[in-house]
Parts: sequence; C-alpha cells; structure tokens
Amino acid sequence: METLKDRLKRQEGFSGTPYRCPAGFFILGFGHKMGDKFKISRRVASLILDEDIHLATFQYESLGLDLDDVRRDVILIMIFWHGLAGFLKFKKMLHHIEYRNWDKAADEMMDSASGRTYPTRMEELARLMRAG
Repeated sequence: METLKDRLKRQEGFSGTPYRCPAGFFILGFGHKMGDKFKISRRVASLILDEDIHLATFQYESLGLDLDDVRRDVILIMIFWHGLAGFLKFKKMLHHIEYRNWDKAADEMMDSASGRTYPTRMEELARLMRAG
C-alpha cells in the first residue's frame, strides 16, 4: 500500500532547483511552495543543513586526513563554507596540517582572503586549529 508521503513524492516529482509552477509560485523539492520570498522553516533549514554536513563529511573523508574531532570539525566547516574545491586552495594550510604544525596552519588560515574578509569567523577556526 502506497503511503501518503510516497504518493506525494510520485505525483509531485523532485526538483533540486526552484522552478515556477503554472500558478506562478516557486516550487522546490517535492512540490514545496517557496512563496514570494523563498521562506523556509527552521526545521526545513535544519534538515538541509544535515544534508550539507553529510556531504562535507563525505568530502572530508575523501581527503584521508586523520585529525582529532576539533580539527576535523574546523576542516568540515571550511569545506561547508568554501566547498571542497575552494577548501583545496588552502595549499599552505594543508601542508602544515600534514606535518601537524597547527600554529602555522592557523596562521595560513588567517593569511587568506577569507581570513581578511571574515576575520572574526576565521579567528575562531584558527584558535580551534591551534588548540585542537
């Protein structure tokens, strides 16, 4: 027996990108009406964040890094923030991480475009990178 959720998924179909339905509304996911201002609930935003964390974790694991939980989370945040391709541009930082030179890795984080543009956010991550 088909569940209500299964029936709605089948009937609505899935769209990972917003589209305008015939009535003029923006639709995303399985028929979710975004409204005029693309609002989502905190619950939906949290589910999307869970998905993004899952993807960042998969990408982190593909790097083969063996870090403590705190430094792993720093890397996950940076992957989430910059995407994997953007994160991989932190070549000097990655070099210092490979050799477990946490202070120099943190210095490289601060001496980056992100460190200069978002100093408060990057200072927190650099502090965590140093301390572990």
